[in-house]
Amino acid sequence: MISEIINRSFQINPLHVHFVFNMKESEGFFLNALKINPSAASCHGNLAVLYHRWGKLDLAKKHYEMSLKLDPNAPGTKENYNMLRRKLEQQQRKTIV
Repeated sequence: MISEIINRSFQINPLHVHFVFNMKESEGFFLNALKINPSAASCHGNLAVLYHRWGKLDLAKKHYEMSLKLDPNAPGTKENYNMLRRKLEQQQRKTIV
């Protein structure tokens, strides 16, 4: 069971995770996988994408940063993180104005 959770976490395409499960189930899946292996960069990256699409931007930022700390060359993670940072900067500018 444990190895199945970890294996599935590496097989899910983060861009389509919200189509495969609903958001809450996906979140639970990735959080369980991270309990088993907290240093799984891809799980942090997938969870970040989920939170990003769900609008939970602070959590997305946290997990993008954790993923990049564990694997600085994680495919797509830098690009997704930079998109999130731009979005957060835009929101911050709107708040200031």
